[in-house]
Amino acid sequence: MTDATQPSRILMTDDDPVLLELGEATLASEGYDVVTAENGKEALAKLRESDFDMLVTDLEMPVMNGLELTAAIRADARLQNLPVMIVTGKDQTEAVDEAYAAGATSFLSKPLNWKLFARSVRFVHNAAMSEKALRVARDEAESAAKLKQAILANLNHEMRTPLNHIIGFGQVISQFLAASGHPDEKQYADHIVFGGQRLLKLTSDMVFLAAAETDGISLDETELSPQDTLRSVASTFEEQAEEKNITIHVASEAAKMNILADQKLTVMMLSKLVDNAIKFSPEQSTVTIGFTVHEETGRVIFFVRDQGAGIPEEKRAHIGKMFEQMDMDLSRANEGMGAGLKICSLIIEAHGGKVRFSNGVEGGMTVTASLPASRIVKRTTKAWA
Repeated sequence: MTDATQPSRILMTDDDPVLLELGEATLASEGYDVVTAENGKEALAKLRESDFDMLVTDLEMPVMNGLELTAAIRADARLQNLPVMIVTGKDQTEAVDEAYAAGATSFLSKPLNWKLFARSVRFVHNAAMSEKALRVARDEAESAAKLKQAILANLNHEMRTPLNHIIGFGQVISQFLAASGHPDEKQYADHIVFGGQRLLKLTSDMVFLAAAETDGISLDETELSPQDTLRSVASTFEEQAEEKNITIHVASEAAKMNILADQKLTVMMLSKLVDNAIKFSPEQSTVTIGFTVHEETGRVIFFVRDQGAGIPEEKRAHIGKMFEQMDMDLSRANEGMGAGLKICSLIIEAHGGKVRFSNGVEGGMTVTASLPASRIVKRTTKAWA
């Protein structure tokens, strides 16, 4: 294709010199840079030597006809997207079928109406330019996606090992300083460990999201107990909750049962919801996690409820979007890039479920993750203590 600042170049091919001259004059008056050729072979050579924005060709020509020329263009990787208008005096029905079968973009019949000819060329040319812009945008998006994947893959590989070393040795130093009676210095080592863990978590989240967006989420489904899973998740956050004097209450409003789900991803989803609830809850409050079964639909519903400030209605549409934590100011109290809730949504959607966010009557936010009733594989009448 030609430079956008230059007139569009059109190659016109016909073995009739009079028609070729009239066509060239008509298109030149419309502002096009017109080059001519007397047969398909000559036209193909010019197309391969230089850049053109469109081809207008007669159907019946010596040496190489319009159908053969069009087929050669479609077989050439550099030329295959070139718009081709075929002009012919043959029986219209037969000619149209032949032209489009060969890969023509448009078709006109002789004798030509030159005003209609100019407008038809303009229409095909503009449509082709729009299509080219879409292809460029698509290619740029694909290139950006590939670049993102490469960066994140390298990020995962290059950062995970050194971060694990930083965290591990930071913990060793912290333990040594604690045993040596240096509490102030121990705090510095703890900050190193915390920073390393935070960065490792962020790296893992970015890699997970990149893989999920590119390849989707594959499930390794197995039977699991929602009750046991909730207890396990709650136990892992006891220390984090104690730092803010937060109580984690595990509740259930349903009989004991098993569901079919990916154990690892379910734990990841619940962990991120609990982490988020603790992060945004005030000190000496309660975070409640549990599950229930909807009476009418039979859907299994996990829920995480905090006693924080809740979320204004106008901001709920942005929950779960990357880089859209409710407060993204650099001075905000809570770290995070909005990746956790996005990951939760993707995990639940992969299970055929939905995530919803709502504010409580007395404040706080409740996140519910509902799964289809078909995921229940075993029920018992025994209540969960």
